[in-house]
Amino acid sequence: MRTRKMDLAAEVLDYIPQEDRIDFDITGIVSDLDCGSIADIDGDEFTEILQQHVISGRKLIDHKNNGFVEESLYTVYHPYAGHDIAYLVTRYHDGTKTYEVQNDFDEPQAQSLDDIDNYTWQDADYTLIEETRYA
Repeated sequence: MRTRKMDLAAEVLDYIPQEDRIDFDITGIVSDLDCGSIADIDGDEFTEILQQHVISGRKLIDHKNNGFVEESLYTVYHPYAGHDIAYLVTRYHDGTKTYEVQNDFDEPQAQSLDDIDNYTWQDADYTLIEETRYA
């Protein structure tokens, strides 16, 4: 069952380009928003809240392109986890992109594209919304 915070997190994500969403502390943004909907607050106030929750330091740790699939593995500090997590971006030949994080932030994180099959991955947006349930 989705909570109000989860609905608000989904709404926040709609305002952030998908490739940049992992660079924001979505749980922190939702905590700072004292409203039922983003439409309930001033646009400048919302922009200021977003700017206060930018996470810097995404680092590329591995990259491969075989002509059909391009994969990039990053680490990024994740405030909810309290440490760096692995972030996998896959670009397919048809232009489709997927953005994934490991299912379990507490297990060791992937260190290269050679070992990504040893982990369970899930949609990054799902994770960013789901974690607000517990914050």
